[in-house]
Amino acid sequence: MGLRIRLRRAVLNMTTESVDGAHIATLLCSVDDVCGGRPKRVELKEHGPVAVFRLNGTFYTIDDTCTHAQASLAEGEVEGDIVICPAHFGRFHVPTGKAITFPVTQDLGIYATFVRDGHVFAQLPCARSRRASSELP
Repeated sequence: MGLRIRLRRAVLNMTTESVDGAHIATLLCSVDDVCGGRPKRVELKEHGPVAVFRLNGTFYTIDDTCTHAQASLAEGEVEGDIVICPAHFGRFHVPTGKAITFPVTQDLGIYATFVRDGHVFAQLPCARSRRASSELP
């Protein structure tokens, strides 16, 4: 394994406390990992997977698992600011996590997301997640 990959894995495992102590700013991926209209699935220890979206230059982080069919939303189609579940075609509004069309009725978790130094971070609850996994290409 090359030095660049090892260094990247080390960087992806770094987190920093937020000011209020209720959330952790968790490094999810590089901004370059989220391009071409495709979301990036990121596995998180003690939290479960999240999906990172880049819509019109703005980054969003939502829970990746559909609330109806347990399918990965990162594998679904994206139409504007809507993601379509690949299992039963339920639709979610990415910026708000709102369930839009049947069969989905439960909203997704959403997380404040920001970019710093070319990397995407999300504010995750302290008790649920502290480190990103080493899932890298």
